[in-house]
Amino acid sequence: AGTQSDTVDGDCTVDGELPPAWGKGGGEGVIHVWAGGQGTCGGTNWLDAVRDYASAVKLVDANHRTIWIAGTVPCTVKDTTSAFPLVVLGGFTGLECAADERQPGAKSVIDGQTLGAGVMIAQSASYPYDASTISDIVFTNMYVSAASLSSRGMLNLVNCTITRCGWDDSDGARGCGLYVDASSTDTRVLVSNCVFDATYKGIAGGSDGYQFSHQVVYLKTAKEATIADTVFTGCGVARVSEWNSTRGREKTEGDVLESAVPVTVERCSFRGNVFTAHNAGHGLIRLTSGSAGTAFRNCEFTGNVGQAYSNGGTCSADGKAGTYADALIVVEGGAAADAYSFDSCTFAYNTTEGGRAPVFSVFKGAVSVNNSIVWANYGLTNTAQTSAYAWKLVQGASAAFLKSADASIAFDYCLVGGPYDLPVTCFEDGVDPSLATATHLLTADPLLVTSTADALSRLRFFFRYGGSSDSFQARYHFANGDAGLAAAGEFAKSFVSHLRGRSGYTDETTGELVTFRRQESPAIDAGDPAADFSREPVQRDGRLNLGCWGNTPWATRRFDAPGALLFIR
Repeated sequence: AGTQSDTVDGDCTVDGELPPAWGKGGGEGVIHVWAGGQGTCGGTNWLDAVRDYASAVKLVDANHRTIWIAGTVPCTVKDTTSAFPLVVLGGFTGLECAADERQPGAKSVIDGQTLGAGVMIAQSASYPYDASTISDIVFTNMYVSAASLSSRGMLNLVNCTITRCGWDDSDGARGCGLYVDASSTDTRVLVSNCVFDATYKGIAGGSDGYQFSHQVVYLKTAKEATIADTVFTGCGVARVSEWNSTRGREKTEGDVLESAVPVTVERCSFRGNVFTAHNAGHGLIRLTSGSAGTAFRNCEFTGNVGQAYSNGGTCSADGKAGTYADALIVVEGGAAADAYSFDSCTFAYNTTEGGRAPVFSVFKGAVSVNNSIVWANYGLTNTAQTSAYAWKLVQGASAAFLKSADASIAFDYCLVGGPYDLPVTCFEDGVDPSLATATHLLTADPLLVTSTADALSRLRFFFRYGGSSDSFQARYHFANGDAGLAAAGEFAKSFVSHLRGRSGYTDETTGELVTFRRQESPAIDAGDPAADFSREPVQRDGRLNLGCWGNTPWATRRFDAPGALLFIR
Protein backbone atom coordinates (compact mmCIF):
# COMPACT_ATOMS: atom_id res chain seq x y z
CA ALA A 1 0.00 0.00 0.00
CA GLY A 2 1.17 3.53 -0.54
CA THR A 3 -0.07 7.07 -0.53
CA GLN A 4 -1.88 8.80 -3.31
CA SER A 5 -2.31 12.46 -4.03
CA ASP A 6 -4.61 14.14 -6.45
CA THR A 7 -4.03 17.53 -7.94
CA VAL A 8 -6.90 19.65 -9.17
CA ASP A 9 -6.35 22.81 -11.09
CA GLY A 10 -8.81 25.64 -10.69
CA ASP A 11 -9.54 29.13 -9.40
CA CYS A 12 -10.98 30.16 -6.06
CA THR A 13 -11.81 33.42 -4.35
CA VAL A 14 -11.06 34.20 -0.70
CA ASP A 15 -12.90 37.12 0.87
CA GLY A 16 -11.44 39.08 3.81
CA GLU A 17 -9.16 41.93 4.82
CA LEU A 18 -5.39 41.82 4.81
CA PRO A 19 -3.64 42.77 8.07
CA PRO A 20 -2.84 46.52 8.25
CA ALA A 21 0.89 45.71 8.25
CA TRP A 22 0.65 43.71 5.02
CA GLY A 23 3.22 44.93 2.53
CA LYS A 24 4.63 47.51 4.98
CA GLY A 25 8.28 47.87 5.87
CA GLY A 26 11.58 49.52 5.11
CA GLY A 27 12.67 47.28 2.29
CA GLU A 28 15.99 45.59 1.64
CA GLY A 29 18.58 45.96 4.38
CA VAL A 30 16.10 46.76 7.18
CA ILE A 31 15.47 44.38 10.08
CA HIS A 32 12.04 44.92 11.69
CA VAL A 33 11.33 44.37 15.40
CA TRP A 34 7.72 44.41 16.58
CA ALA A 35 5.80 42.41 19.13
CA GLY A 36 2.81 42.52 16.74
CA GLY A 37 4.57 40.54 14.01
CA GLN A 38 2.59 37.52 12.76
CA GLY A 39 4.98 35.77 10.40
CA THR A 40 8.02 33.51 10.67
CA CYS A 41 10.28 36.12 12.34
CA GLY A 42 12.41 36.68 9.30
CA GLY A 43 12.53 40.41 10.07
CA THR A 44 12.14 41.44 6.41
CA ASN A 45 8.96 43.48 6.94
CA TRP A 46 6.58 44.47 9.72
CA LEU A 47 4.32 41.46 9.37
CA ASP A 48 7.33 39.14 9.51
CA ALA A 49 9.06 41.12 12.28
CA VAL A 50 11.16 39.48 14.97
CA ARG A 51 9.70 39.89 18.43
CA ASP A 52 12.74 40.99 20.49
CA TYR A 53 15.90 43.05 20.02
CA ALA A 54 18.37 40.21 20.61
CA SER A 55 16.81 38.23 17.75
CA ALA A 56 17.26 41.23 15.46
CA VAL A 57 20.98 41.41 16.25
CA LYS A 58 21.36 37.76 15.14
CA LEU A 59 20.14 38.80 11.68
CA VAL A 60 22.69 41.61 11.31
CA ASP A 61 25.28 41.19 8.57
CA ALA A 62 27.15 43.37 6.09
CA ASN A 63 23.96 43.97 4.07
CA HIS A 64 21.50 44.26 6.96
CA ARG A 65 22.65 46.93 9.42
CA THR A 66 19.49 48.98 9.98
CA ILE A 67 17.03 47.99 12.71
CA TRP A 68 13.55 49.50 12.97
CA ILE A 69 11.69 49.05 16.26
CA ALA A 70 7.94 49.48 16.79
CA GLY A 71 6.24 49.74 20.19
CA THR A 72 7.79 47.99 23.20
CA VAL A 73 10.06 45.00 22.71
CA PRO A 74 12.04 42.96 25.28
CA CYS A 75 15.74 42.19 25.41
CA THR A 76 16.70 39.69 28.12
CA VAL A 77 20.11 38.72 26.71
CA LYS A 78 23.24 40.16 28.36
CA ASP A 79 25.34 40.09 25.18
CA THR A 80 23.83 41.79 22.14
CA THR A 81 27.15 42.69 20.51
CA SER A 82 27.17 43.55 16.83
CA ALA A 83 30.41 43.36 14.83
CA PHE A 84 28.89 45.81 12.36
CA PRO A 85 28.00 49.49 12.74
CA LEU A 86 24.24 49.85 13.24
CA VAL A 87 21.43 52.30 12.69
CA VAL A 88 18.79 51.57 15.34
CA LEU A 89 15.64 53.67 15.01
CA GLY A 90 12.50 53.75 17.14
CA GLY A 91 9.22 55.59 17.00
CA PHE A 92 7.53 53.23 14.54
CA THR A 93 4.06 51.73 14.87
CA GLY A 94 4.44 48.77 12.51
CA LEU A 95 2.76 50.46 9.56
CA GLU A 96 5.52 52.63 8.07
CA CYS A 97 7.45 52.19 4.84
CA ALA A 98 9.83 55.11 5.44
CA ALA A 99 11.44 56.62 8.53
CA ASP A 100 9.94 60.04 7.84
CA GLU A 101 6.44 58.57 8.20
CA ARG A 102 6.92 58.37 11.98
CA GLN A 103 5.05 60.79 14.23
CA PRO A 104 7.27 63.60 15.58
CA GLY A 105 8.55 62.83 19.07
CA ALA A 106 7.49 59.17 18.98
CA LYS A 107 9.79 56.63 20.67
CA SER A 108 9.96 52.87 20.96
CA VAL A 109 10.95 50.99 24.11
CA ILE A 110 13.60 48.33 24.63
CA ASP A 111 12.92 46.73 28.02
CA GLY A 112 15.77 44.74 29.52
CA GLN A 113 13.53 43.39 32.28
CA THR A 114 16.58 43.70 34.63
CA LEU A 115 18.29 40.90 32.66
CA GLY A 116 19.45 42.18 29.29
CA ALA A 117 21.68 44.66 27.52
CA GLY A 118 20.89 47.40 25.07
CA VAL A 119 22.69 48.27 21.83
CA MET A 120 26.26 46.94 21.99
CA ILE A 121 28.58 47.69 19.07
CA ALA A 122 32.10 46.29 18.64
CA GLN A 123 32.60 46.79 14.95
CA SER A 124 35.42 45.12 13.08
CA ALA A 125 38.42 46.69 11.39
CA SER A 126 36.52 46.64 8.09
CA TYR A 127 34.45 49.59 9.33
CA PRO A 128 36.96 51.88 11.07
CA TYR A 129 35.15 55.16 10.49
CA ASP A 130 31.54 54.16 10.00
CA ALA A 131 29.01 55.81 12.28
CA SER A 132 26.40 54.02 14.34
CA THR A 133 23.21 55.91 15.20
CA ILE A 134 20.73 55.12 17.95
CA SER A 135 17.68 57.34 17.85
CA ASP A 136 14.20 57.64 19.35
CA ILE A 137 14.53 54.77 21.80
CA VAL A 138 13.60 54.46 25.48
CA PHE A 139 15.95 52.06 27.25
CA THR A 140 14.63 50.77 30.55
CA ASN A 141 15.55 48.12 33.12
CA MET A 142 18.86 47.23 31.45
CA TYR A 143 21.11 44.90 33.40
CA VAL A 144 24.20 46.43 31.81
CA SER A 145 24.69 49.45 29.54
CA ALA A 146 21.83 50.84 27.52
CA ALA A 147 24.36 51.63 24.78
CA SER A 148 28.04 50.79 24.37
CA LEU A 149 30.76 51.18 21.76
CA SER A 150 34.05 49.34 21.76
CA SER A 151 36.85 48.77 19.28
CA ARG A 152 36.35 51.66 16.80
CA GLY A 153 33.86 53.75 14.82
CA MET A 154 31.55 56.65 15.65
CA LEU A 155 28.44 56.71 17.80
CA ASN A 156 25.47 59.07 17.72
CA LEU A 157 22.95 58.70 20.56
CA VAL A 158 20.08 61.02 19.70
CA ASN A 159 16.60 61.66 21.14
CA CYS A 160 16.81 58.75 23.54
CA THR A 161 15.67 58.24 27.13
CA ILE A 162 17.64 56.02 29.49
CA THR A 163 15.79 55.19 32.69
CA ARG A 164 16.18 52.67 35.51
CA CYS A 165 19.21 51.02 33.96
CA GLY A 166 22.20 49.50 35.74
CA TRP A 167 20.98 46.39 37.55
CA ASP A 168 24.36 44.67 37.29
CA ASP A 169 25.73 44.46 40.85
CA SER A 170 29.23 43.28 39.92
CA ASP A 171 32.33 45.36 40.58
CA GLY A 172 33.22 45.49 36.90
CA ALA A 173 30.02 47.15 35.72
CA ARG A 174 30.67 50.54 34.14
CA GLY A 175 28.59 53.07 32.25
CA CYS A 176 25.11 51.78 32.96
CA GLY A 177 23.68 54.41 30.61
CA LEU A 178 26.48 54.75 28.04
CA TYR A 179 29.88 53.07 27.92
CA VAL A 180 32.59 53.93 25.37
CA ASP A 181 35.94 52.15 25.21
CA ALA A 182 37.06 52.49 21.61
CA SER A 183 39.86 53.93 19.49
CA SER A 184 41.60 56.99 20.87
CA THR A 185 42.48 58.14 17.34
CA ASP A 186 39.29 57.49 15.37
CA THR A 187 36.26 57.42 17.65
CA ARG A 188 33.93 60.36 18.12
CA VAL A 189 30.80 60.25 20.25
CA LEU A 190 27.74 62.51 20.13
CA VAL A 191 24.97 62.46 22.73
CA SER A 192 22.21 64.89 21.82
CA ASN A 193 18.70 65.65 23.10
CA CYS A 194 18.70 62.72 25.50
CA VAL A 195 17.33 62.22 29.00
CA PHE A 196 19.06 60.10 31.64
CA ASP A 197 16.40 59.73 34.30
CA ALA A 198 16.60 57.56 37.44
CA THR A 199 19.55 55.65 36.01
CA TYR A 200 21.22 54.28 39.12
CA LYS A 201 24.30 52.27 39.94
CA GLY A 202 23.44 48.61 40.14
CA ILE A 203 23.53 47.36 43.71
CA ALA A 204 20.42 45.25 43.69
CA GLY A 205 22.33 42.51 45.46
CA GLY A 206 25.83 41.59 46.57
CA SER A 207 27.58 42.97 49.60
CA ASP A 208 25.73 46.27 49.92
CA GLY A 209 27.43 47.54 46.77
CA TYR A 210 30.70 47.52 48.68
CA GLN A 211 33.37 49.34 46.67
CA PHE A 212 31.41 48.96 43.46
CA SER A 213 32.39 51.51 40.85
CA HIS A 214 29.77 52.52 38.30
CA GLN A 215 29.01 55.54 36.17
CA VAL A 216 25.90 56.60 34.32
CA VAL A 217 28.04 57.74 31.38
CA TYR A 218 31.60 56.45 31.19
CA LEU A 219 33.83 57.73 28.39
CA LYS A 220 36.93 55.60 28.84
CA THR A 221 38.66 55.79 25.46
CA ALA A 222 37.82 57.84 22.37
CA LYS A 223 39.23 60.74 20.41
CA GLU A 224 36.57 63.18 21.58
CA ALA A 225 32.95 63.41 22.69
CA THR A 226 30.11 65.93 22.71
CA ILE A 227 27.10 65.90 25.01
CA ALA A 228 24.50 68.52 24.08
CA ASP A 229 20.97 69.47 25.13
CA THR A 230 20.77 66.52 27.50
CA VAL A 231 19.23 66.18 30.97
CA PHE A 232 20.56 64.09 33.84
CA THR A 233 18.01 63.92 36.64
CA GLY A 234 17.49 61.55 39.54
CA CYS A 235 20.59 59.57 38.56
CA GLY A 236 23.41 58.18 40.67
CA VAL A 237 22.42 56.33 43.81
CA ALA A 238 18.73 56.09 44.68
CA ARG A 239 17.66 58.43 47.48
CA VAL A 240 14.96 56.03 48.57
CA SER A 241 15.93 52.35 48.88
CA GLU A 242 13.50 51.41 46.18
CA TRP A 243 15.11 48.27 44.80
CA ASN A 244 16.98 46.80 47.76
CA SER A 245 17.11 47.58 51.46
CA THR A 246 20.87 48.14 51.28
CA ARG A 247 20.83 50.48 48.29
CA GLY A 248 23.13 53.45 48.65
CA ARG A 249 25.98 51.90 50.59
CA GLU A 250 28.82 54.31 51.31
CA LYS A 251 31.40 52.78 48.98
CA THR A 252 29.46 53.01 45.75
CA GLU A 253 31.55 55.39 43.65
CA GLY A 254 28.70 57.21 41.99
CA ASP A 255 29.86 59.36 39.13
CA VAL A 256 27.08 60.49 36.82
CA LEU A 257 29.68 61.35 34.18
CA GLU A 258 33.26 60.07 34.19
CA SER A 259 35.52 60.92 31.28
CA ALA A 260 39.10 60.19 30.30
CA VAL A 261 38.24 61.77 26.93
CA PRO A 262 38.10 65.46 25.92
CA VAL A 263 34.38 66.16 26.11
CA THR A 264 32.35 69.24 25.22
CA VAL A 265 29.18 69.52 27.32
CA GLU A 266 26.73 72.16 26.12
CA ARG A 267 23.29 73.26 27.29
CA CYS A 268 22.94 70.30 29.65
CA SER A 269 21.13 70.07 32.96
CA PHE A 270 22.23 68.06 36.00
CA ARG A 271 19.42 68.23 38.58
CA GLY A 272 18.58 66.20 41.63
CA ASN A 273 21.28 63.53 41.18
CA VAL A 274 22.98 61.68 44.02
CA PHE A 275 26.57 60.45 44.13
CA THR A 276 28.64 58.67 46.74
CA ALA A 277 32.38 58.16 47.02
CA HIS A 278 34.87 55.85 48.65
CA ASN A 279 38.28 56.76 47.25
CA ALA A 280 39.57 60.28 46.91
CA GLY A 281 38.23 62.34 44.08
CA HIS A 282 34.82 61.08 43.11
CA GLY A 283 31.93 63.35 42.31
CA LEU A 284 29.01 64.00 40.04
CA ILE A 285 31.47 64.82 37.23
CA ARG A 286 34.91 63.19 37.30
CA LEU A 287 37.48 64.24 34.70
CA THR A 288 40.60 62.08 34.66
CA SER A 289 43.89 61.90 32.77
CA GLY A 290 43.26 62.17 29.04
CA SER A 291 40.34 64.60 29.36
CA ALA A 292 42.35 67.81 28.90
CA GLY A 293 40.47 70.34 26.80
CA THR A 294 37.09 69.46 28.33
CA ALA A 295 34.66 72.38 28.22
CA PHE A 296 31.25 72.92 29.84
CA ARG A 297 29.08 75.71 28.41
CA ASN A 298 25.60 76.85 29.44
CA CYS A 299 25.16 73.97 31.88
CA GLU A 300 23.03 73.84 35.01
CA PHE A 301 23.98 71.98 38.20
CA THR A 302 21.25 72.29 40.84
CA GLY A 303 20.04 70.23 43.78
CA ASN A 304 22.65 67.47 43.48
CA VAL A 305 23.70 65.59 46.60
CA GLY A 306 27.00 63.90 47.41
CA GLN A 307 28.11 61.76 50.33
CA ALA A 308 31.55 60.40 51.16
CA TYR A 309 32.95 57.33 52.87
CA SER A 310 33.46 56.81 56.61
CA ASN A 311 35.72 59.19 58.50
CA GLY A 312 36.93 60.66 55.26
CA GLY A 313 33.50 62.19 55.07
CA THR A 314 33.81 64.37 58.16
CA CYS A 315 34.63 68.02 57.85
CA SER A 316 34.93 70.74 60.44
CA ALA A 317 33.27 74.12 60.55
CA ASP A 318 36.07 75.61 58.44
CA GLY A 319 35.51 72.99 55.77
CA LYS A 320 39.16 71.91 55.85
CA ALA A 321 39.15 68.65 57.80
CA GLY A 322 38.61 65.20 56.33
CA THR A 323 40.64 62.72 54.34
CA TYR A 324 39.06 62.92 50.91
CA ALA A 325 38.27 65.75 48.56
CA ASP A 326 35.03 64.79 46.91
CA ALA A 327 32.99 67.46 45.17
CA LEU A 328 30.42 68.10 42.49
CA ILE A 329 33.20 68.54 39.89
CA VAL A 330 36.43 66.59 40.39
CA VAL A 331 39.38 67.27 38.09
CA GLU A 332 42.24 64.77 38.04
CA GLY A 333 44.04 65.67 34.81
CA GLY A 334 47.31 64.28 33.59
CA ALA A 335 49.38 67.45 34.01
CA ALA A 336 49.23 70.83 35.72
CA ALA A 337 48.74 72.58 32.38
CA ASP A 338 45.75 70.46 31.31
CA ALA A 339 42.98 73.00 30.70
CA TYR A 340 39.33 72.68 31.76
CA SER A 341 36.76 75.42 31.27
CA PHE A 342 33.31 76.15 32.68
CA ASP A 343 31.62 79.04 30.90
CA SER A 344 28.13 80.41 31.58
CA CYS A 345 27.20 77.71 34.08
CA THR A 346 25.02 77.76 37.18
CA PHE A 347 25.98 75.80 40.31
CA ALA A 348 23.31 76.25 42.97
CA TYR A 349 21.89 74.40 45.98
CA ASN A 350 24.26 71.44 45.73
CA THR A 351 25.45 69.67 48.90
CA THR A 352 28.44 67.41 49.43
CA GLU A 353 29.15 65.51 52.63
CA GLY A 354 32.83 65.41 53.42
CA GLY A 355 33.90 67.87 50.79
CA ARG A 356 36.11 70.74 51.72
CA ALA A 357 34.42 72.38 48.77
CA PRO A 358 31.01 71.28 47.48
CA VAL A 359 31.58 72.43 43.88
CA PHE A 360 35.17 72.06 42.59
CA SER A 361 37.93 69.76 43.77
CA VAL A 362 41.08 70.01 41.65
CA PHE A 363 43.84 67.43 42.04
CA LYS A 364 45.72 68.22 38.84
CA GLY A 365 44.91 70.62 36.02
CA ALA A 366 44.10 74.27 35.29
CA VAL A 367 40.41 75.13 35.71
CA SER A 368 38.78 78.36 34.53
CA VAL A 369 35.28 79.41 35.57
CA ASN A 370 33.82 82.36 33.68
CA ASN A 371 30.48 84.19 33.54
CA SER A 372 29.03 81.68 35.97
CA ILE A 373 26.95 81.58 39.16
CA VAL A 374 28.24 79.56 42.13
CA TRP A 375 25.59 80.12 44.79
CA ALA A 376 24.44 78.50 48.06
CA ASN A 377 26.35 75.25 47.78
CA TYR A 378 27.06 73.49 51.06
CA GLY A 379 29.53 71.12 52.59
CA LEU A 380 28.17 68.85 55.30
CA THR A 381 29.43 67.33 58.52
CA ASN A 382 28.05 64.20 60.20
CA THR A 383 28.77 65.08 63.82
CA ALA A 384 25.15 64.76 64.99
CA GLN A 385 24.78 61.07 64.16
CA THR A 386 22.01 60.28 66.63
CA SER A 387 19.87 63.35 66.17
CA ALA A 388 16.75 63.66 64.07
CA TYR A 389 18.91 65.26 61.39
CA ALA A 390 22.17 63.37 61.06
CA TRP A 391 23.84 66.13 59.05
CA LYS A 392 24.80 69.70 59.66
CA LEU A 393 25.41 72.30 57.00
CA VAL A 394 28.99 73.59 57.03
CA GLN A 395 28.78 77.24 56.26
CA GLY A 396 32.51 77.74 55.84
CA ALA A 397 33.03 75.29 53.00
CA SER A 398 34.59 77.02 50.01
CA ALA A 399 33.65 76.96 46.33
CA ALA A 400 36.88 75.24 45.29
CA PHE A 401 39.56 73.05 46.84
CA LEU A 402 43.09 72.69 45.46
CA LYS A 403 44.76 69.41 46.35
CA SER A 404 48.32 69.97 45.08
CA ALA A 405 50.77 72.35 43.47
CA ASP A 406 49.69 70.87 40.11
CA ALA A 407 46.19 72.32 40.56
CA SER A 408 44.95 75.82 39.80
CA ILE A 409 41.61 77.59 39.39
CA ALA A 410 40.61 81.02 38.13
CA PHE A 411 37.19 82.65 38.60
CA ASP A 412 36.45 85.65 36.37
CA TYR A 413 33.17 87.54 36.06
CA CYS A 414 31.32 85.21 38.37
CA LEU A 415 28.81 85.49 41.17
CA VAL A 416 30.18 83.39 44.03
CA GLY A 417 28.71 83.10 47.49
CA GLY A 418 25.73 82.16 49.57
CA PRO A 419 23.79 83.21 52.66
CA TYR A 420 26.99 82.67 54.68
CA ASP A 421 30.63 83.72 54.70
CA LEU A 422 32.28 81.94 51.76
CA PRO A 423 36.02 81.57 51.28
CA VAL A 424 36.25 81.15 47.51
CA THR A 425 39.08 78.60 47.65
CA CYS A 426 40.79 76.46 50.28
CA PHE A 427 44.00 74.49 49.94
CA GLU A 428 45.73 71.32 50.96
CA ASP A 429 48.41 72.14 53.55
CA GLY A 430 51.43 73.56 51.80
CA VAL A 431 49.67 74.46 48.56
CA ASP A 432 50.36 78.03 47.40
CA PRO A 433 47.18 80.19 47.58
CA SER A 434 48.37 82.11 44.50
CA LEU A 435 47.30 79.11 42.41
CA ALA A 436 43.74 80.43 42.78
CA THR A 437 42.58 83.76 41.40
CA ALA A 438 39.20 85.48 41.59
CA THR A 439 38.52 88.67 39.64
CA HIS A 440 35.38 90.67 38.87
CA LEU A 441 33.33 88.79 41.46
CA LEU A 442 29.81 89.52 42.72
CA THR A 443 28.57 88.19 46.05
CA ALA A 444 24.90 89.21 46.10
CA ASP A 445 21.96 86.79 45.93
CA PRO A 446 21.44 86.09 42.21
CA LEU A 447 17.67 85.88 42.78
CA LEU A 448 17.13 82.62 41.00
CA VAL A 449 13.50 81.70 40.38
CA THR A 450 13.84 78.85 42.91
CA SER A 451 14.71 80.91 45.96
CA THR A 452 17.54 80.15 48.38
CA ALA A 453 15.21 79.78 51.37
CA ASP A 454 12.87 77.42 49.55
CA ALA A 455 15.67 75.26 48.18
CA LEU A 456 17.57 74.82 51.43
CA SER A 457 14.47 74.07 53.48
CA ARG A 458 13.61 71.20 51.14
CA LEU A 459 17.14 69.85 50.74
CA ARG A 460 17.47 69.14 54.45
CA PHE A 461 15.14 66.20 53.92
CA PHE A 462 17.92 64.45 52.03
CA PHE A 463 19.79 63.90 55.27
CA ARG A 464 17.19 62.50 57.62
CA TYR A 465 18.58 60.02 60.14
CA GLY A 466 17.43 56.55 59.05
CA GLY A 467 16.42 55.37 62.55
CA SER A 468 18.56 52.24 62.38
CA SER A 469 20.41 50.96 65.44
CA ASP A 470 23.43 50.61 63.18
CA SER A 471 24.67 54.20 63.17
CA PHE A 472 27.23 53.46 60.45
CA GLN A 473 24.55 52.37 58.01
CA ALA A 474 22.21 55.11 59.14
CA ARG A 475 24.83 57.67 58.17
CA TYR A 476 25.23 56.37 54.68
CA HIS A 477 21.80 55.16 53.69
CA PHE A 478 19.06 57.44 52.60
CA ALA A 479 15.93 56.79 54.62
CA ASN A 480 13.97 53.88 53.17
CA GLY A 481 10.53 54.89 51.98
CA ASP A 482 10.68 58.35 53.56
CA ALA A 483 7.93 60.31 51.84
CA GLY A 484 9.49 63.64 52.72
CA LEU A 485 12.82 62.59 51.27
CA ALA A 486 11.23 61.41 48.03
CA ALA A 487 9.33 64.69 47.78
CA ALA A 488 12.57 66.62 48.27
CA GLY A 489 14.14 64.68 45.43
CA GLU A 490 11.33 65.56 43.07
CA PHE A 491 11.61 69.18 44.16
CA ALA A 492 15.33 69.22 43.33
CA LYS A 493 14.60 67.88 39.86
CA SER A 494 12.19 70.76 39.28
CA PHE A 495 14.56 73.61 40.26
CA VAL A 496 14.30 76.67 38.04
CA SER A 497 17.62 78.47 37.59
CA HIS A 498 16.43 81.46 35.55
CA LEU A 499 17.14 84.93 36.91
CA ARG A 500 14.29 86.99 38.31
CA GLY A 501 13.70 90.26 36.52
CA ARG A 502 11.00 92.83 35.95
CA SER A 503 11.18 92.48 32.17
CA GLY A 504 11.25 88.72 32.58
CA TYR A 505 12.43 85.79 30.52
CA THR A 506 10.83 83.56 27.90
CA ASP A 507 10.23 80.07 29.25
CA GLU A 508 12.17 77.63 27.10
CA THR A 509 9.38 75.03 27.27
CA THR A 510 6.13 76.97 27.14
CA GLY A 511 7.25 80.11 25.31
CA GLU A 512 5.50 82.25 27.93
CA LEU A 513 6.99 85.46 29.32
CA VAL A 514 7.67 85.15 33.08
CA THR A 515 8.15 88.41 34.99
CA PHE A 516 8.79 89.51 38.60
CA ARG A 517 7.43 92.97 39.31
CA ARG A 518 9.72 94.00 42.14
CA GLN A 519 12.86 91.89 41.68
CA GLU A 520 15.86 92.39 39.43
CA SER A 521 18.77 89.94 39.59
CA PRO A 522 22.25 91.50 39.93
CA ALA A 523 23.48 88.78 37.51
CA ILE A 524 21.64 90.40 34.57
CA ASP A 525 24.14 92.06 32.21
CA ALA A 526 26.98 91.29 34.65
CA GLY A 527 29.15 89.14 32.39
CA ASP A 528 32.47 89.85 30.74
CA PRO A 529 32.03 92.93 28.50
CA ALA A 530 34.09 91.17 25.83
CA ALA A 531 31.91 88.04 25.82
CA ASP A 532 29.40 87.33 23.08
CA PHE A 533 25.78 88.08 24.02
CA SER A 534 24.30 88.22 20.51
CA ARG A 535 21.75 85.43 21.19
CA GLU A 536 20.15 87.22 24.14
CA PRO A 537 16.75 88.81 23.38
CA VAL A 538 17.84 92.38 24.23
CA GLN A 539 21.25 93.49 23.00
CA ARG A 540 21.01 97.27 23.26
CA ASP A 541 24.01 98.54 25.21
CA GLY A 542 23.96 95.28 27.12
CA ARG A 543 26.28 92.56 28.34
CA LEU A 544 26.10 88.86 28.86
CA ASN A 545 23.97 87.54 31.74
CA LEU A 546 25.75 85.36 34.27
CA GLY A 547 24.73 81.74 34.60
CA CYS A 548 23.50 78.94 32.37
CA TRP A 549 21.00 81.07 30.44
CA GLY A 550 23.55 83.67 29.40
CA ASN A 551 23.76 84.30 25.64
CA THR A 552 20.62 82.28 24.93
CA PRO A 553 17.19 83.40 23.67
CA TRP A 554 15.84 82.56 27.15
CA ALA A 555 18.07 84.98 29.06
CA THR A 556 16.28 87.36 31.43
CA ARG A 557 15.88 90.80 29.92
CA ARG A 558 17.28 93.87 31.58
CA PHE A 559 14.63 96.23 32.90
CA ASP A 560 14.78 99.65 31.31
CA ALA A 561 12.72 102.20 33.18
CA PRO A 562 10.47 104.15 30.85
CA GLY A 563 11.80 107.59 30.15
CA ALA A 564 10.05 110.91 29.57
CA LEU A 565 10.54 113.63 27.00
CA LEU A 566 10.22 117.25 28.05
CA PHE A 567 9.60 119.82 25.28
CA ILE A 568 10.44 123.44 26.14
CA ARG A 569 9.39 126.30 23.91
